[in-house]
This record gives sequence, C-alpha cells and structure tokens, in this order.
Amino acid sequence: ILREHDYAVHAHNPGTRIFRPKGDGLFHTELHLAARDGERFYGMGLNATGKVNLKGSVIDLYQRHVKHVVPFVVSSDGYGFLWNNPSLGRVEFGTNRTRWVSLGCRQLDYFVTTGDSYADIMSNYADATGHAPEFPYWASGFWQCKLRYETQEEFLDVAQGFKRRGLPLAVHVIDFCHWDVLGNWRLDPGSWPDPGAMVREMDEMGARIMISPWVLVSPRSENFQHMKEHNMFITSKDGRKDSVRFGRDNACQYDPTNPEAA
Repeated sequence: ILREHDYAVHAHNPGTRIFRPKGDGLFHTELHLAARDGERFYGMGLNATGKVNLKGSVIDLYQRHVKHVVPFVVSSDGYGFLWNNPSLGRVEFGTNRTRWVSLGCRQLDYFVTTGDSYADIMSNYADATGHAPEFPYWASGFWQCKLRYETQEEFLDVAQGFKRRGLPLAVHVIDFCHWDVLGNWRLDPGSWPDPGAMVREMDEMGARIMISPWVLVSPRSENFQHMKEHNMFITSKDGRKDSVRFGRDNACQYDPTNPEAA
C-alpha cells in the first residue's frame, strides 16, 4: 500500500487499485495495468470503434442502441480479462497503461484466465460465465430487416419478392412500433389483421418471423397496473420508478432481474 487516507486506498502490485467513497457504500473504483509493447486487445462486444485491435481505444461501459458492451477482452499475450462490475464506467487501452473505471460499485471484481490458444481462453470464459446454447441451423441463413415494416401487406410483399427472385430467406423481422399500445406486446390488429395467416404463409416459404419486442411499458398499457403492483419495473435506489420518454408516453422499463417480470 502506497498511501491511505479518507477511506481511499491506492495500492500497487501488480497494478494500481483505487477506491474513492461516494456514500451509501458505493465507491468510484479504478484498476490500472501496465501496458506491454505490441500487445493487442480484442473483444468488448459491439462498439463503433472502427478497430479490430482495441489498443488506443477508449470505450464507455454502458448499453444503448447499436452499442452493446461485453466487458471482456482477449489479449495477444495469452490471457482473457473480464471486468465484472455492474456499473457505468469506461476502459482506456492506452499506450502507457490500461485503465478500467467503475463510477459506482460496492467492490472491485475482475476475472483473469489464461490459455494456450484463443479458443482455450474463450472456453475458460464460458466456463465462468455460462455456455451459450448451440446456434440453430435455421437461424444461420439470411435475415431481412428494415426500420420498419408498417403493415402485414408490406411485410409479406417483401417476402414474396425474395421468393420470386429465388433468394433464400431464413428470418424476416418485424421491428418496433408494431403494437397498438406500447407494452401490450401484441401486433396492432389495424396494421397486422391476420398474424396466423402471415405465419402460415412464411412457413410455406421456408422462413420464420421474428418480432422485435421492446422492454418499455406505457401507463396506457393493459399490463402496466399489474406490473406496477407487483414491483416489476426498474426503480432508483429510493424506490422511484425510472421512466423513459417514448413518443407521448413516459414509459417504465420492466426489471429483467425480477423472475416474475420475466
């Protein structure tokens, strides 16, 4: 330990770990690791860095549309590193050091594994976090999606165009705003009058339908009151429901950590 004051601990060996109290048992935490010449980093989920090798990149640790962070990297030096802290933060793959930052967590938690190959490292990572089910063969073909098909007629017309031209189609996607009310989780009958017939026609073409569900629930939804009464929405620390503005709705988001909500 190099120095300790005001509950902030700065330690070194093998890296620097920093803890700054934020109140209510939370800490701003950092882990600093020495950089190595020629080391390359791969992973971190889906981020628009424009790079395969993440060296020199700064990645914010949060989720949003077309940004899906998985805080795990594989190093060309033969190890994998998982930042296992459920908090907003960032990682900086600098030329002089790598710095991982959590803006508010109760402890610093990370996992390191090694292997003789990238496959070995990924296998160890899956052993620690869980193995994905086998990818179904039917899903390995071409997926057609756009923002967005507004009616059943438009949706089927595109699929029929694939069939006429002899183009293979595995999955046809119905994107957002297909509902009558946000949070009802069903197709709007005014725009999608016969889902059963639509599914049967797609089956005859050898294709499947995927509907893109949204996790937001409008107060106008038939599901809202039940979910509110059973605490199925994400809340802040003081118990207030967090809402998101979507169109004319202040919608709430279901809590995926609540088994009843799932």
